[in-house]
Amino acid sequence: MSETKEKAHETQGVRMKAKDIFKEVLRKVCGAFPGYLLQDEPLPSGSEQTRIISVYGVPPARVGEIKRFIQDLDWTLCMPADCGVLAHVVDEETTAEYYPEFLRIVASVNNQKEKQNDWI
Repeated sequence: MSETKEKAHETQGVRMKAKDIFKEVLRKVCGAFPGYLLQDEPLPSGSEQTRIISVYGVPPARVGEIKRFIQDLDWTLCMPADCGVLAHVVDEETTAEYYPEFLRIVASVNNQKEKQNDWI
């Protein structure tokens, strides 16, 4: 890595850029897979250059697809900026067992979307 690039990554500007990239990753995942609860979570270590994108209530057949989509975004958007995202995709059964409140949130949001579609 060049000295200029190393210095650039030490500035606040890169942290803001990483945050913008994380928002874009979350927007793309949300757009590609509506109907699931998504969360942008920090790493327990506190690293500002890596985030966890969690997706809850996913049918088992779609878990791999969503995980690969997030990994592709990590490769194309995050890696060039020296930041990263980790995929945490939780199937419906595990979500129901350990995070039942998340399923109620998803059901409520989906119900509101259906009502809006009825008005159109």
